[in-house]
Amino acid sequence: MLVKRFTKEEIKEAVWSCGGDKTPGPDGFTFMFLKDFWDIFEQDFGFALDYFYVHGKLNRGCNSSFISLIPKINNPQTINDFRPINLIGCISKVVTKILASRLKKVIGSLVSDVQTAYIEGRSILEGPLIINELISLAKSSKKKMMLFKVDFEKAFDSLSWEFLDSVLSQMGFPALWRKWVTGLLKTARTSILVNGSPTFEFDIQRGVRQGDPLSPLLFILAMEALHIATDCAVGEGIFKGMSTPGEGPTVSHLLYADDVLFVGEWSESNFYNLARLLRCFHLSSGLKVNFVKSKVFGVGVRNEDILNMASILGCERGSLPFTYLGLPVGSNMGLVKNWKPVIDRFESKLSLWKARTLSFGGRTTLVKAVLGNLPTYYFSLFNAPLHVIKYLEKVRRKFLWGGCLDKNKMSWVPWFKVVAPKEHGGLGIGSLASMNKAMMVKWIVKFRNETSHLWTKVIKAIHGRKRSYPSIPLKSSITGVWKNIVNLGKGPNLNLSDVQNRLEVQLGKGDKTFFWLDKWAGNFSLRERFPSLFTLENEKHCFVEQRYCLMEGQISWVWGGGSLVNHSQASEEWNECVKLLEDVKIEMKSDEWLWRQDETREVFKVNLLRTELDSIQSIPETQVLKWLSWIPKKINCFLWRAVLDRIPTREALAIRNINIPSVLCALCGSTSESVDHLLISCQYAQLVWTAISLWVKIPLPRYLLSLVELLEHIESYCSSKEKKKALYLVAAATCWTLWRIRNNLIFNQKTTHVSRAVGDVKALSFLWMKARAGKMELVWKEWGKFNCFM
Repeated sequence: MLVKRFTKEEIKEAVWSCGGDKTPGPDGFTFMFLKDFWDIFEQDFGFALDYFYVHGKLNRGCNSSFISLIPKINNPQTINDFRPINLIGCISKVVTKILASRLKKVIGSLVSDVQTAYIEGRSILEGPLIINELISLAKSSKKKMMLFKVDFEKAFDSLSWEFLDSVLSQMGFPALWRKWVTGLLKTARTSILVNGSPTFEFDIQRGVRQGDPLSPLLFILAMEALHIATDCAVGEGIFKGMSTPGEGPTVSHLLYADDVLFVGEWSESNFYNLARLLRCFHLSSGLKVNFVKSKVFGVGVRNEDILNMASILGCERGSLPFTYLGLPVGSNMGLVKNWKPVIDRFESKLSLWKARTLSFGGRTTLVKAVLGNLPTYYFSLFNAPLHVIKYLEKVRRKFLWGGCLDKNKMSWVPWFKVVAPKEHGGLGIGSLASMNKAMMVKWIVKFRNETSHLWTKVIKAIHGRKRSYPSIPLKSSITGVWKNIVNLGKGPNLNLSDVQNRLEVQLGKGDKTFFWLDKWAGNFSLRERFPSLFTLENEKHCFVEQRYCLMEGQISWVWGGGSLVNHSQASEEWNECVKLLEDVKIEMKSDEWLWRQDETREVFKVNLLRTELDSIQSIPETQVLKWLSWIPKKINCFLWRAVLDRIPTREALAIRNINIPSVLCALCGSTSESVDHLLISCQYAQLVWTAISLWVKIPLPRYLLSLVELLEHIESYCSSKEKKKALYLVAAATCWTLWRIRNNLIFNQKTTHVSRAVGDVKALSFLWMKARAGKMELVWKEWGKFNCFM
């Protein structure tokens, strides 16, 4: 698979997977340009890839790149404050993209579970979870623990090519693959962009290029050598890692690309031997530890001892809590003060925006896409305190309604309606509490599905109990991150029992399903059905795959306890159990725990559960707006508020104790200005709607009194989906035009004739149809007669 011929489909897929508007390399071609003229370039790319397949290198110029220096900090002063990113030519990028996509399919089986970077099915969050749990274990058991956070000097730029080739060889990579990798590395040339202009071109002697799709994967293959060396040191007793209870794993190190964290027992020999190991790794790989930036941490150790060890190694002394992979480690995240980074980022983002300069639709987008996603990384692992969620929601609410941190504006719609999904009458912003809870549930689902992952083994070892049989283990005496995950935060909407009841297994070979404890053969577990059998079982946490034999396609169930001769009731129960399991089908694939969503079983998705939790507070169906992509977002938002009777009409302002000169309609002056009156039943509005109905050739009901009735009339009048959308668009344009005319009269004292209003509706809806509905061929003459939907 790694060294098969490059196909046309594979080349095209690689081109299409590259960002079209990314900065080009020395060849000057963007991938958007290549995609637009692929018919011309396809054959040339095929020739280039065939040449590379045979010779293992690219022609001069094809493997050149620019180095762009990207600042690491806000105010860079020295060259070390910049990160070099390579801008690679399109042919080289396509080659490395293809090789990377092939390597991704097998790299998971080559790299140990202590590495979580760039590997499908593994998460960056696993490392912080493991470390937090180990720290909690050390504190509860009063063990002394060391942590050594390693910083490698220019890791990606320092890797030895000879070392990398040796690693690939020992891993069993084909000679042709190694030839390709060596060719790409050794024929690479680069120049540095200074003020946008390239310097002279020079050869590269070592390292892998940052910005190259293949480089991260090659780097983690090289880092596997450090894992093997450390594992050998632990096996020989040279370095002592942090052991977990029972038969749990011993954790000595965690790797995420060049982020390396060593964990172990606190002892002087551990540090010295670790320093020697890292020195050997430097001499062989070229990766040198920057001890000045590396840090030593201790758990259950005096500060003086930590300081002494740091001075011996020549590194910094660290203190708990500290940040690992962007998340706090060793911190009590139940305290509000530890959420200050998230709160500060929220407030700093808000201070850069001016709510008054944005439309309501624009503010909605920012609240959902930016303020809603800022805390996601923290929420993915930590259960946020209620006070933090309330404060962050307060910041979002203030910004949405045009206010700021120190200034309040009127909130026209209750927040539970704002965060509700659009199909349930809300804006679809989503609440932070629901997002946090859904992300906690995701960990529980992952725990059932990722039984072979290191983090799962650590959790089982730390929280498992021999005399307790829950599917999700929890030891309440260890107050770490896992305890907060299992507790699922505050609120009655969803607890652990609810989550477990909605998890259903799709049985494969029985490798992730407990034989006695899980509900896999009916609505009850076998433990509940056959209590006598369960009492006699030797291995009560056994999996299904441990209790059957498969011979010539026939399943034979195996009893795992003592003799049943003297236990008549248990013997009867076993016969009944075997009969119950007669119809069970075993497939030679892993089990998968699925999520029960309504009447279907599917892979768990955070957004689905978040939407469900946000939909619990029901909104009347008459207040549910049909959102249309043909209409600008701010108009959709205006209609949403109008349907809810939440736009600032004179009547609405008076109800809210706002001092206004009159509550009478500004357009007709005869009746109190409500939403339905202003947009539908006002004399001026009636004249406009009559003209519009003649234009679109649809009669209006004789007694049309509300906006909801109008929208329902459009929904039921015609069967054509496209015409229905067009009518809906015209109705939205009419409502928006009436609202603008009303505001122009009140604030600028300017009146608008009915014929001008009708003309504005036609012009506005025409622009929306062409720009947003994709009807570029639409001409004004046809639209003016509304003949395009006949």
